[in-house]
Parts: sequence; C-alpha cells; structure tokens
Amino acid sequence: MTAKQRTVTAWTATLLAATLLLTTPGIANTETPDDPDRVGGELLERSAEPSPENEQLQQLLGEAGGVSGAVRSIVDDDLLTEQERTELRIFHGLFDELTDENRQTPAALLAQYDLDHEHLNAADTPALIRAEAAVLRGDMQQAVELLTDRDEPRAKLLLGLAHEGLGQFDEAVEALTPLRAALRADELTSAEDITAAAEAMARLAVLEGRPAADYHFIMNTLDRVTQQVDRLHWPAIVAQAQLMLDKDNPQEAVGAIQQALTLNPNSSEAWYLLGRVSIMGFNFDGLAEVVTQLRTIQEDHVLADVLEIESYLAQRDPHAAQEVLDAALERWPNHRHLLASAAAVAALHYDEAATEQALARYAEAAGDDPLAYFITGKYLSLARQYEDGTAMLLQAVERQPNWPAPRIELGLLLSQDGREAEALKVLLRVTELDPFNKRANNTVTLLENMTGYEQLETDHFIILYKAGIDAALAHDMPGPLEDIYRDVTDVFQHHPERKTLIEILPDRRSFAVRITGMPGIWTVGACTGPVIAITPPREGRNQYGPFDWERVIRHEYTHTVNLSQTGNRVPHWFTEAAAVAQEIGPRDYQTAQLLATSLADDELFNLQEINWAFVRPKRPQDRQLAYAQSHWMYQYITERFGHETILKMMQLSQAGTAPDRVVPEATGESADDFLQAFFAWAHDEVTAWGLAPEPSIEQIIIKVQGSPDGPEKAMAALLEEHPDHPELLKLHAEKMLAAGDDQQAQQALQQYAAARPIDPWADRQLAEIALRMDQKADAVAHIKTLDLLDQDRGVHAVRLMQLYRDLDELDNAQHAAHRALYRQPYDPSLREAAATIAMQRQDYETALQHLRALTWIEDDRALHHTRLAALLSRMERSAEAHEAAERARELDPTAPVDRFLHDEQPEAPAVQ
Repeated sequence: MTAKQRTVTAWTATLLAATLLLTTPGIANTETPDDPDRVGGELLERSAEPSPENEQLQQLLGEAGGVSGAVRSIVDDDLLTEQERTELRIFHGLFDELTDENRQTPAALLAQYDLDHEHLNAADTPALIRAEAAVLRGDMQQAVELLTDRDEPRAKLLLGLAHEGLGQFDEAVEALTPLRAALRADELTSAEDITAAAEAMARLAVLEGRPAADYHFIMNTLDRVTQQVDRLHWPAIVAQAQLMLDKDNPQEAVGAIQQALTLNPNSSEAWYLLGRVSIMGFNFDGLAEVVTQLRTIQEDHVLADVLEIESYLAQRDPHAAQEVLDAALERWPNHRHLLASAAAVAALHYDEAATEQALARYAEAAGDDPLAYFITGKYLSLARQYEDGTAMLLQAVERQPNWPAPRIELGLLLSQDGREAEALKVLLRVTELDPFNKRANNTVTLLENMTGYEQLETDHFIILYKAGIDAALAHDMPGPLEDIYRDVTDVFQHHPERKTLIEILPDRRSFAVRITGMPGIWTVGACTGPVIAITPPREGRNQYGPFDWERVIRHEYTHTVNLSQTGNRVPHWFTEAAAVAQEIGPRDYQTAQLLATSLADDELFNLQEINWAFVRPKRPQDRQLAYAQSHWMYQYITERFGHETILKMMQLSQAGTAPDRVVPEATGESADDFLQAFFAWAHDEVTAWGLAPEPSIEQIIIKVQGSPDGPEKAMAALLEEHPDHPELLKLHAEKMLAAGDDQQAQQALQQYAAARPIDPWADRQLAEIALRMDQKADAVAHIKTLDLLDQDRGVHAVRLMQLYRDLDELDNAQHAAHRALYRQPYDPSLREAAATIAMQRQDYETALQHLRALTWIEDDRALHHTRLAALLSRMERSAEAHEAAERARELDPTAPVDRFLHDEQPEAPAVQ
C-alpha cells in the first residue's frame, strides 16, 4: 500500500484550485443549445439533438452512488488495520462507512468539503491539510505562509496555486518549476507525487504559454499513474478530465469523470467537473442533479454555490445568481470564483459602478489574476453585450497572455458579432498556444473556409454562402429579405445601424460550429444579433431537410431588430413573442390545443416563470408552451393596450428594466392584475376557437352511452339541442363524408369550420370536395389556409401552383411556386415549373433566376445549361449565353448550342 493511500488527505486542493483558477470556457452566444429557435412552435421540438456528453451525463447520474468492485475488495481486505481501512474509506469517499469520530478528523473533513470547520484551522492540524483547506476557501495568503519552505510535491503545487491566486505569477512559476524538473527526471515514485507534479506542469504550461508542448506528456504521465503505479488513484483520472475540459473536449471528459466516480462516488472534484460539462451544454436539469449530489456530500458546499451561480449567469438570470452569491460570499468571503462571479452578476444587472467595485474587490484579493475579467466577459458575451464583453476579455488576455480561455471566448464573441476576420486572427493565436483545443480548432477551420464564401449584398443584408448548390438558395434571398426588412422595421419602428449578415452554412456540423464552436448542438436557424446563420433546407446526409427558410429568417430577423433597439436587453419571452408574431401564418391547431388545455388546467406561466421556461423547462411541453403563451400575451397586449405599448416595452427593456417589471410598467397594471385580465381574455379566445364546448365531450359520451334510443338517435337529439357544438358537428360531418354525399358533407364541414375555425381538418376535407366537384376557386381558398400552416415541404403551395395554372392565373401561380420554393429551394422539378410560369408571364428575369438555380442544383445536366444559354441569348446577353453554351457542350458534345456559340438569335426556350 502506497504512502498516498495511508495519508490520503488531499489531493483535493490540487485539482480544485487549478479548476477554480482555470475556469473552463462556456458556450458562446447563441439562441442557446437548450434554447433552439423554432418556427411556429413546431420546429423547436424537432431541431435540437442531445449532445453525446449530455447523454453520457444522464446515464452517469442514473448510475451514481456505486463504487467499483476493486475498491470494495481492497477496503474489505482482512489484512488491513482499522486505521488503514479508515484512510481508504476517506480516500474513496465512503463517508457513510466512517464512525462519527472518524468523520471529524481533519482528513475526512477536508474530503467532505467542510472547509470552515474549526478542526481545519486548528494549530494541531497538519500544516498541509490546513493549507489545502485555505486554498479551497480562497485564503491564499494563509496558504503561502503555511507552505513556504515545504518540499513535498503536493505542498509545492499548492504553493504555486496560492501564488497564482494572489496574482503573483513569477512566484507561482518559481514554486512549480522544481516539480516539472523532478517529473521529467523520473524522480517521483508515488501516485500522489506524480499526479501533483503533472498538475504543476499543466499550470506551468499556461503560465509560460506552452500548453501544446507539454499536453501529451502530462496525459501520458497521468495514464502511467493509473496503469502502472496505482490503478485506483482516482485523482489522476479527474486531473485528466480537467485537461480534457480545458481542451473543450467534454465528451471524453465525461468518460473520465465516470471512471473516477466508480473509484470515489463522493469526489467533489469529479462532480464539480461534471457540473461544468452541464453548463457548457446548457443541460440545466443535469446541473441541478450535480448540485444535489454536492449538497449531499456537504450541505453548504462551496462548489455547489459556484455551479449554481454560473448556471444562473448562463441563463441570464442575475437576480437568482445574486441570491446564491450573497449567501455564499458571507461564508466564503475570499473565494476567488465567487469574487469573480460577483463582477459578472453586477455586469448582467447593467450596474457599471457595482461592476467596477466588484472588480476592485477581486483585485484586492487576487492582484492581476484575470479570472474576474474572464468570467464577466464570458457572460456579457452570452448576454450579447458584445462591446462590454470585448473590453473585459481583452483585460483578461492582457493580464495573462498565455491563457487560451479568454482568447477563445473573445474569438467566439467577435464571430457572433459578425467580425469574422478579427475572430480568426484571435483564434489563430489560440491554436498557436494550444493546438489541441477543439473549439478553437473547429472555429478556425470553419472561419478559414468561410473566407472563400461567395457574397451577395442588398441594401440591408449581406448573404454569405459556399459556392455550388447553395447559390440557388442565396440568389432567392435578396427580394424576400428586403421585404422582411421593410415589414419588421416598420412594425418596431427601428432600423439596425449595420447590415445584417445572413450566413448559409453548408451542413448541420458547420452550423453548430458557427454558433457554439462545437459540432454537437444544432438547430436550423440562430440569431446572435447582427448575424443570422441557417442550415440549408435540403435533403442529404448531415442536412435537416426541407423547412420554410423565409419564415425562419423572418423570425430571426425580428430578433436582430429587437436586440438592436434594446441594446440586447429584451426579455427572452418578449423577443420570442415578437418574433413569432412576425411569422406569416395563423396559429396552428396543436398550439391552440396546448394553450387551451394549459389554460383549463391552470398551467400557464406567470411573468417570472415564463422567461425561464425556455431554458429551465420542468416538463417536456414547457418550452413549446412558453413560445405559445408568449405570443398569446403579445397578441393580448396589442389588442387591449395598442401596439404603442409593445414599443414602450422595447424602450423599457433598453433602459435596463428588470424583465418581470417590463409589463407592469408598460401597462400600468400589477403583474397579478395583468395576468388575471389576460386569463379572462384567453378564455374568450379559447371559446371562439371552439375548444371549450359545452357540454364537454366527456358529458356527451355519458349521455350517448346512457341513452335507451341508441347512439345514432342520441347524437341526433344532442345536435338538435346544441346546433353549434363543434364536437357534434365534426361527428356529423364525418358521417356525411363516410356516406359519400359531397353536398351534405360540404354543408356539414362548413358548419364545423364556423364552430371551430382553428382546426385545419375542415379545410382539408372541403378542399378535396371542391376539387371533386370541379370548384377550383373554392378549393384554392382552403388550400391557401393549409399552405400558411405548412412549414415543411410546401405540398399545398404546389397544389396551389397547379390550380392557378389551370385557372390561367399566372401571377398567383408564380407566387405559389415561390411559396413552394421557400420550403424546397433545391427541388429541380419545382424550379422547372417556376421557370415555365415565368416564361409564360414573359418575366424573363424571374425565369433566368430559376434556370440559373437549376445549373447550380444539377450542374452536371447539359439540358439546364442549354436552356440557360437560350434564355440569355433571347435577353441579348450574348457573352453569358456563350459561357452557358460552352458548359453545356462540355457536358454533352451533342448539346444543341451551336447557335449560341455563334451568337445567333434563338427562339424562346422551351421549359416544361
């Protein structure tokens, strides 16, 4: 048995102090991974995929609490003395197996994070344990005094970390350098000493700007600890997990943490790192479970406080963060991470004076240590406060130029702000410092690729896309984008100063990297303020498939405008409500049913709950309900108080009004009075939708089943008694449809549609009947309603296009074709149909748009290039026609393009 296993006090400070001083970067600005944008309430549930590490985390949480058989067999070894068994139980976190007396020993108190217990500051407690507890509390000067002139590797490591926590970087290097030398000289033999030296080497790599040079050596050294020296030495595994997180590799980190927890199920360090993974992935449910685990170890666990505060900061809830922070600082007034978080909390309160005061307080404790600037800058960036976030992160970089973390956050911030060239420059420096950082490498690769993207510019937008097939979508966008600009800016009476960057990323992986720096989180559209990124709505591997890109961008551009006019301070629920309100199309039936059921069950949110249902949902339907209710309240405010109240709410947001105070101040009503009036209005809405019928369907069933006249006569009697009852009318309509009597069914369906106008079922049936009866104009009205609800493939728009062509309404047919192409811009048959209609309308510019799109979508088909050459020649654009003809001849030597190669005037091209 090793000396480490006999004394085991505490490697604890080693990793943890490093963890607190080396905060893992969080995810950059997004409409967060757990907060994916949606389209009309539906895309939300289909767009976000769980990251592998979050799936691992959930599995790990489900299995938490067990200890490996190898640990069990060693602890239960009959050859051990009772003292040896106690030391092993402490080291492996088997606290429930300790006697009350043993749980009060300094080593056990330290392992349980009872850091302010009097025994951990008593004069007769070993100096090393006292020093470790001091480091974990943040009492760095006390640790320095206790550790000076001690030679143990762990003491040297703790001394270096204490100096670093005081901002004394030269002294930290001086303390840690001997450990690196001893490790390279292979002078250390125990698992504890080798692990301490490896961690010292990791800290030196950051302090001296050489994380890349030593990374593999450190990882291999820690591997050697568990494979050759002591296979149960879990601190080495946790140290590896920390290094993996430093490289933004959470998936492998979770695997290491899982292994460590089988060797010590109560390792505070392991659970803390797992909490960091949760925050990185915006897995707040997982984070809550981690916090519970930590508070089971120690009720007032400082690491639980740290994680809870950062969780609230990540969710942009500085009020909740402040509550936890105030109590934590009262107990741990010198804790570096808490002091740093105080500046971030003040900054998210938009309190400049309090922020400066918090930074000054941190400087008193930590000198030039950059942690406070880094954490503040990171969460300002997440809140899209790009200017202030940049200033903070630049300060962090200046104070510790060799630390990659603030540079990574700065690079991602600049990228989110649409300053890609600056972002690339910053992140290239990160890859020089640390070529193993996944987030930096992913983003650099993408940004370098994007430097070669094609660009289209309109009056108010810049469209970036990868040359090739996505040119088809990009060239569809200018007209609709300017329409969106006019519509949205007119509604909100605000015009962003900068042109908005629209980025078409070629696949889901590129999109995820563009938004988060990592490939595992994905939606179809995201707004970071001046940048809107989307994936292409096309089929194929690593693609999402068809969706309504115009609706997505209309939603996202509303965010752009609202964020611009409020200085990025608009409450989450309010900007989502505004964005949904600007989407084209009615509320879908499923959303109406969700609202009606939630209202009836008294499950709608209040003004505080709704802002966090997006990112802290308690039930599977909560996020979708939050979108739907937000839009409903927006509609109510507009109808009752007028649109000027919406604009006033934007003004209040810009002034920094607390999110739960915006509505009361804008409407002049208390939150409770507002909600009560809203609920009353909502009940009237549900009744108008036909979703609150009297008697209820349950009562109808009881009456029918209990009738002596049989179900048919009972139903007929009920319908006569309640002629406007939607459920009864639908049953009657279904009966008429089954009987095959179109005229009777049509009348019954129209009655049902009047009683329950929200249900598209009636429109579907009425459209089919109208078509059977050759009433095409009537069919059009119903299919138009269905088309507005269709966010996927545009099948109803295609039917409209065909019907309008049959009716010789070519302008309407062209509009319907473009509506279909919003969903399926890469469909060749739709492009050909749209081009044909444009030719019939003699709209050659529109026909040219679609023929060019065909050459991008199916570049290897000579026919498309031949048709393009013919149209260009007809438009007297002979040079372009010649180029298209050459491409056709290159693909097919028999292509009929001689006349275009010789500049002959052709007949109008036949596009069928």
